[in-house]
Amino acid sequence: MILKICIVIKNNEFLDFINKSEKLLNLKKSIISMDLIEK
Repeated sequence: MILKICIVIKNNEFLDFINKSEKLLNLKKSIISMDLIEK
């Protein structure tokens, strides 16, 4: 039981990490596209 809870927590942290990474990637993309527009 405790082990399962730990695994779920780890999975949630991992998903959270993936979400943050995607947001960062999107942010970088939008910054790059802004740079392209300005030039």
